[in-house]
Amino acid sequence: MRPPGLDSRHLFVQEYLANGRVGSKAYQAFHPRANSKTAREKSARLLADPIVLKIIDEKLMEQRERTQISADKILQELLLIARSDISLAFRKDGTLKPIHEIPEEVRRAISGVETLETLVGKKLCKTNKVKFWDKVAALGLLGKNLKLFTDQVNVTGTIKTVRVKSNVDVGGDGE
Repeated sequence: MRPPGLDSRHLFVQEYLANGRVGSKAYQAFHPRANSKTAREKSARLLADPIVLKIIDEKLMEQRERTQISADKILQELLLIARSDISLAFRKDGTLKPIHEIPEEVRRAISGVETLETLVGKKLCKTNKVKFWDKVAALGLLGKNLKLFTDQVNVTGTIKTVRVKSNVDVGGDGE
């Protein structure tokens, strides 16, 4: 059932953005009996509709304003990960600092902390595992942004075309 006040295009966009931008899933959310082929075709048609594209752009702009996300902020976070220094998470004796003592720029580069407790004899030993976001991946994304790596080659130039007359019959009637 359709929520009041929303037409099918708005509902499609709402579901499309909510599900990770999978058009066929968005279509099937409101047309559950549609088979996958129909859902792909109908969603492709909707995604080519200028009104739908305008609604998507508006919703994405609202989202950017609401979350205050920008390309600059994303690049700054990637740079923070790429420049992170793991040594700043540890004391001089090699033990892990408490999380509140780790500098913020290092904490933001940490993807997870795990504490393992093991019994060695009669003594309980704690081991802290600190996992950082992937530096190589961050550097790769930064490099792509700076176009340091090319996945395709851009060729520019002019091509002359020549029209050729032919007396060959391509009508297909065999005569």
